[in-house]
Amino acid sequence: MYAASPIGVFCSQDSGGTWITCNGDISDTCINVVGVDSSGFVYAGTQHGIFRSTNAGMHWVHVLTQDINVVTMASGPGGTIYAGTYQQGLFVSTNGGTDWNSLPSDPVTSTALLVTGNGYILESGGFDYSPGVQKSTDGGAQWTSTLAGERVYRLAEAPDHTLFAAVLMGIKTSTDGGSSWRSYSGTSLEGRTFTGLLPRAGGTCICSDNLNNVYVTSDSGGHWTDVSLGAPVSEINYLSVDSSGGVYAATDAGVFASRDGGMHWSRDSSDFPQRIIQSLVSTPGGTIFAGTDNGVYRSRDFGRTWIHTIRPMTPGGVGMPMADNLLYDRAGTLFALYRMGGTLASTNEGDTWYWTPLVDTMTLCTELDTSSALLGGDMMGGISRSSDEGHHATLIGRCTNWHSVNALKVSPDGDLIVGSDYWGMYRSRDNARTWQGFGLTNNYINTLLLLSGGGIMAGTDQGIFRWRDTVSGWVPKNNGMPIGSIRSLVRSSTGTIVAAGSEGVFYSTDEGENWNPLSSGLGNATVLSLAFDTRGDLIAGTTSGAFLTGTVLGITTAQTPLPERFSLAQNYPNPFNPSTRIRYTLHSRSPVVLSVYNELGQCVATLVRTVEEPGLHEVEFDAGRLASGIYFYRLQAGANVIVRNMTLIR
Repeated sequence: MYAASPIGVFCSQDSGGTWITCNGDISDTCINVVGVDSSGFVYAGTQHGIFRSTNAGMHWVHVLTQDINVVTMASGPGGTIYAGTYQQGLFVSTNGGTDWNSLPSDPVTSTALLVTGNGYILESGGFDYSPGVQKSTDGGAQWTSTLAGERVYRLAEAPDHTLFAAVLMGIKTSTDGGSSWRSYSGTSLEGRTFTGLLPRAGGTCICSDNLNNVYVTSDSGGHWTDVSLGAPVSEINYLSVDSSGGVYAATDAGVFASRDGGMHWSRDSSDFPQRIIQSLVSTPGGTIFAGTDNGVYRSRDFGRTWIHTIRPMTPGGVGMPMADNLLYDRAGTLFALYRMGGTLASTNEGDTWYWTPLVDTMTLCTELDTSSALLGGDMMGGISRSSDEGHHATLIGRCTNWHSVNALKVSPDGDLIVGSDYWGMYRSRDNARTWQGFGLTNNYINTLLLLSGGGIMAGTDQGIFRWRDTVSGWVPKNNGMPIGSIRSLVRSSTGTIVAAGSEGVFYSTDEGENWNPLSSGLGNATVLSLAFDTRGDLIAGTTSGAFLTGTVLGITTAQTPLPERFSLAQNYPNPFNPSTRIRYTLHSRSPVVLSVYNELGQCVATLVRTVEEPGLHEVEFDAGRLASGIYFYRLQAGANVIVRNMTLIR
């Protein structure tokens, strides 16, 4: 199943349960329409022509390269695909999208396009361009007019070949291939303009109108039931159905799905790519959580797909959209902080949540001892402590009055370190009972990072500062980057530090002495949060969704330690179609063989057979010629052998 959107093409392989982006090589990500021909080729209509994919959206080729705005598509018999445009007529391809020819259709602008089961073509110019429907029975060579004078918005065909037309003031049907039409919607829906139309078998029809209501009839329009999508929307753009009978409504608030013929609806997780991601956390087990402007999302496949966990509400029922801070402690409890609402906790990776007494909290951290105690800093300078996973909390001190605790860390020797808003840094050496100023006065502190050598790095509104000892104090460390507001600081397992802020993303391999840019591919998105997943890849949470990069893993310097063990990572993505990446690490120079086997134990591919140096290695496996199924990849380096499995889905 495919969906077109202003930010690209999305694909679902589980009946709309989860969606992934499949833009691949498409240079124009504003997609007007998606079509699939009888051969399974996928076509994306854009403002600059048509792109085609022959492998389920993994890779795309620009096949209609003229500067044509494609707005409708329909597939015909024998792999034929038709494309309606804005003010440039109708185009057709009969060879899988390789060549396109213009057809002499009357509506130069297309608002509705349908190819019927018997091969008839019906096209409408809609409201302003060419009222009525143009019909061709010979592949577009000749056309006749029908439904003259009607403004037609949608065309559809029922399983019994009855034709449906959504017009300005109702619905029309035809049982003779579009030659004559009659009113279908009856008196109950008179005066409605329909934006979505989905006729089904047995007299059932589902439609949506311009007032964003959804209606269902099971008696050929005699009686209609007004059903709710279950969430407020301001625009319903399209209705569709999958091979199993699931019904989908594309709206401005995401995709809604119904499994009972349109009577009940639920929203899936496809709205995640458009979210503002304020916070990120990766667990030791590989699960990634994202705190967004619409609650918390969870991914268990390294960000490939995301599930919207329970959308938190205040005890009074008021929604809290922005999850400002996430923390995953040693006991496996996930905490989600909502600065103006409170803090929630989950012990089952976001399936269910409970409220904690930490209110007005600005930041969270855990103590470094084995007690896994939780510390929270609030907007009035208070520090609270919880020893039971947030069920109870006690105020243990206040570092300042009337100024918020923006960042909170516990040093290896037990000192509490606080960064505040425009009042700089504070430190307590007696468990928050007394506090002393710790420099950086008049700086707005956004984030803190403990350094391996015992120092501290502070991301502020005036760049990065580093503290090593009381003699040197705080020293600015911005060599190689413009001075701006730093929002996030993270460190990889190899010691590389990454900083994100108003001026972009930068990395340092020498604890901040020098910085290098790392913003390629982020476009104009502003990075708000960073996290490393268990594979070592860097995830960036931005104002335009999440981005993933493996670039940091390629940084090698004399100070970068060699891997301490021989390892083979899970391939990514998994499942995959048709290609996937396999990573492994070597702790010493070794002869390496990496092979792929099918379920019968037969070797189907040898990806590596050479002597390799110690470090991280990566290879791509293209399974384009293989059938769907489970495959095993085996890595041998000297006497060491590891085997993992992966799943190819066509």
